[in-house]
Amino acid sequence: MRVVDAEGPIHVDEVLKRIRQALEISRTTQKIKAYFQKTLETCLKMERVEFLGDFLNIPGRELVMRDRSEVPTKYRKAELIPDQEYQLAILKVIGDAYEISKDEIPNLALDLLGISKATTPYTEKINENLQALEDLGEVTSGDGQYSLPD
Repeated sequence: MRVVDAEGPIHVDEVLKRIRQALEISRTTQKIKAYFQKTLETCLKMERVEFLGDFLNIPGRELVMRDRSEVPTKYRKAELIPDQEYQLAILKVIGDAYEISKDEIPNLALDLLGISKATTPYTEKINENLQALEDLGEVTSGDGQYSLPD
């Protein structure tokens, strides 16, 4: 699980891709999937990795926002960024602004993540995570403005 140590949190499908690349094979066979599943189960039992939704991470590792501006475009997909990173970016944007409109949040949050274009998949992820933060009481809204609770 060196991939998780180096790149975590990382989407579980991306871990499989990295294994395939390391083995220099073009597709993920059933044998590789079975080996990966067995290794993953062992690592989970030994608490060497943990799931964060569809992502694998090292237990206890502090989550940080990562700048993806230098990452190749094919790896910069909305679904390959953990919700926790979206939430960190949203909280930073709102905290820095004190009060901010919902329409301003996506571009600013995505800029922190190194994403230059706020396309629909990214905007949807930002809005989903903004709603999750509001549901958790991490952000508040009123009159179309978002802020951090007092």
